[in-house]
Amino acid sequence: MAPITRASAPVVARRSAVAATVALLASGAVALAATLGTLSTASRQPSPFAACTDGASVGPPPGEVFVNAEVEPWVDVNPTNGSNVIGVWQADRWTDGGSHSDDTAYSTDGGATWHYPATPIPWSTCAGSTETRYQRATDPWVSFGPNGTAHAIALSLDPNGFTTAILASRSTDGGAHWSAPAVLLDDNDLRFFNDKESITADPTNANLVYAVWDRIFKPGQSKGFPSQVNSFAFRGVPYIARSTDGGATWEPARRLTDKNSNFFTIGNQVAVLPEGTLLDFADYGTGSGVQPSVHDWKAVYRSTDHGATWTPTPVTISQNLEVRHTIPDGSFPIRVGGDDVAVDPTTGDVYAVWTDGRFNDGAHNDVVLSKSTDGGLTWSDPVKVSKNPVGVDAFTPSVHVNADGDVAVSYYDFRNQAPATGVETDFWFELSTNGGSTWTESRLTASSFDITTAPVAPASRGYFLGDYEGLSSHGSTFSNLFVVTTGSTSNRTDVMFRTVTP
Repeated sequence: MAPITRASAPVVARRSAVAATVALLASGAVALAATLGTLSTASRQPSPFAACTDGASVGPPPGEVFVNAEVEPWVDVNPTNGSNVIGVWQADRWTDGGSHSDDTAYSTDGGATWHYPATPIPWSTCAGSTETRYQRATDPWVSFGPNGTAHAIALSLDPNGFTTAILASRSTDGGAHWSAPAVLLDDNDLRFFNDKESITADPTNANLVYAVWDRIFKPGQSKGFPSQVNSFAFRGVPYIARSTDGGATWEPARRLTDKNSNFFTIGNQVAVLPEGTLLDFADYGTGSGVQPSVHDWKAVYRSTDHGATWTPTPVTISQNLEVRHTIPDGSFPIRVGGDDVAVDPTTGDVYAVWTDGRFNDGAHNDVVLSKSTDGGLTWSDPVKVSKNPVGVDAFTPSVHVNADGDVAVSYYDFRNQAPATGVETDFWFELSTNGGSTWTESRLTASSFDITTAPVAPASRGYFLGDYEGLSSHGSTFSNLFVVTTGSTSNRTDVMFRTVTP
């Protein structure tokens, strides 16, 4: 594999000076570390939706709601004001999918304290939606445009019907007030299921906003419940909706690719290169049979015209060799997220991370990273980034690049597990100041927490903290939004915020 390096001469010079300083200090047994901000709690208790009785499912079995349990946070920082941070997450998680609603918080002091909109975004009936089919919400995401407008997205659903709808809202005052959600796509048909959406405000053009997701469907099948649930031919086509006026209106949702073959994508996320090229990063499964198949890849679709057209087939980054995630003794699964993508805002280098078992014969998962220096056309061989020891599972990575080109990767692992003390879990932050060649580590959790008190989603898929955790930056400083358990059955999880400055 070619070395992972950055090409900027001034930056290389600065990095060389830093390396020399590190070597000098190391010779005196002095270690350099990033500066960690104070931990703050972003989520609120009790949940604003705790008393809601909507969203119950008939089963079988009926779903259970974990009131006051927050999971799956995302975060972004206002590029025009580094003190303005917005976080989103699921509040009151259900075992069989979604939550009472997605919640929103904003900070005006860099995450030290948090505030909440006087009126929640009405993603669901629990949050004030007048569409009675929108009983639950899930998969929250937020992205700031270069002019400071914030864009949020959610998936609304009916647990007892066929509805899955992609909704988007925007805020022009830092998260205090939000527009009525625009409906990007509403399916009320058992043949279709929308899932895992994300939203990206184009950092190069405040008018452009991109929403992407996978629309799962069974081709050629008439509507009918028994045949649907027993089908082995589900597909997951990437869909896109685009706004060209800063989120005020949206173009009709459409397939991102017209190629109609055996494939399944999930986790679609748009990344924007400095010159405007778009990459849609996703997990990409190919082949016949139950989807996703064992032929599983990390991949990117490319667009050079701001999302109007895309490459018909994606560029594959690497085969995904992820293995089953469980607690350390193997007795119970954990539901995890697997991938993320980020772009260096200056060089355009692209970094992709995911969990993978290739470096340990499939005994557990590590966090691995691949890099592209040519706009996503070719990629380096994956390298291990996480510092979990042999036999210790790592999961749910995020990646981000700050204004200086420093690369950050965050993730959970079980390295501090002790016998008979629950399943001790920690959240970690890896920092590279040389384009991914070397990494230094910080522990973001103040103390280990027991993942066995987290919600289950559902029991067959395991303990659940989220399919992703938030990571963003402003200037040099990274912002992290992540979930920890509290040890209480009445308030199982909280969303925590912490900054890291190289």
